[in-house]
Amino acid sequence: MKFRLRNRHLLFMSLVINLFLVGILFGNVMKPPFPPHKKHHDRMSFEGLAKNLPEDKAQLIKDEMESLRSNNNKIFDEMKKSRKEIIKALTAEEFDPEEYHDAISDMNEIRNNMMENFSDAISSVANELSYEERKTLAKNLKEMEPRRGKWGK
Repeated sequence: MKFRLRNRHLLFMSLVINLFLVGILFGNVMKPPFPPHKKHHDRMSFEGLAKNLPEDKAQLIKDEMESLRSNNNKIFDEMKKSRKEIIKALTAEEFDPEEYHDAISDMNEIRNNMMENFSDAISSVANELSYEERKTLAKNLKEMEPRRGKWGK
């Protein structure tokens, strides 16, 4: 009799565990898949700015962005130097908050210059676009924007 009772308990526990596992599997199969992950490079690529625009306007954007990219290469070199200054300030034997803040201010200024260059490039291109083309460009710019979850909506 003890043997039968023990088997019933084991059978019951086995059924509960199996139902639990089937529920997990079914839940994973039935939920919608995640959207394809966009790599940072895909979001930030300038190629996406020209999509859904007429070929001549798309070429105008590509040329402007290529010019911007060559200017940004110089700025990236400045950013590397600034980053080294920040690391140097952080890893100094005696931490100097003023030196650190100066290095951070330099980095922020470089980033602001880069964003101003981008804004100027978009402005010069937008000057050549029609209303509908500017709406398309704005949509493309929004798609380039990094996603930040529910807080960044």
